[in-house]
Amino acid sequence: MDTPILRMGRGRWKINIAMFRDERILDGMRHKWALRKHHKRYYPRATLWWVRYVKKQLRSFVRYEEAERRSHLRQMENYFYACICDILRSYTPQEDNWPALKRYKAKMVKLHTDRLNTVLLDNEEGDRIYGEEPTLFHELKMQKRRTARTIQKVQVIG
Repeated sequence: MDTPILRMGRGRWKINIAMFRDERILDGMRHKWALRKHHKRYYPRATLWWVRYVKKQLRSFVRYEEAERRSHLRQMENYFYACICDILRSYTPQEDNWPALKRYKAKMVKLHTDRLNTVLLDNEEGDRIYGEEPTLFHELKMQKRRTARTIQKVQVIG
């Protein structure tokens, strides 16, 4: 038989699902998916289309968007630190600086909290008691869920 052998890449790659909450990214994915579906007719099988074309394009799109998001977060963090430094270096009385310092500190805490909350997306609220810190049990349960959700096979219907 003269069928080509499909080779696997370096293994699994992870997508940070938190970035799919952004409507701009979802619109970009929908637009690119419509373009990719038109290329399907140039491949003899859906598997070849997925492995050789879609997977590479999807991976590069996700990596680009993730890098852009990290860059934006880093710029915001640097901006907040610069504002705090400017307030501390100013010659205004300290009691006048406290409200602005508290406001920028709250923005920094929110920025870091939003980023760190994506780590525990695998845990459902029912798994923990209100205010409970994650334990080894929660971590093991999270790993089981990840392996159960791993996509082993992609099937295109239609």
